[in-house]
Amino acid sequence: MMKEKPYRVTMTYLKNVAKRHRPAIYEERSKDETFWGLNENDVMHKAKTRYGLQVTVKSAAILPGWADVTF
Repeated sequence: MMKEKPYRVTMTYLKNVAKRHRPAIYEERSKDETFWGLNENDVMHKAKTRYGLQVTVKSAAILPGWADVTF
C-alpha cells in the first residue's frame, strides 16, 4: 500500500479587483498550496475537487526531500 506524500500545487484564478458598485475588472492571480496525495494526478484532482471551476490547476510537484522517502 502506498502512502500519501505532500505536493505543491500551483493554481490560477480570476479575482475581481474593481471597487464596489463598479463594472468587474478581473486580474489573474496565482497561488501555491500543499496537498497530500499518492501522485501528481491525484493531488491535481483533489485541488480541482476542492475549488471546482474557480481555479485552473497549472502544475503539481513533490515537495523537496520527499521524493526518495519510502514507507
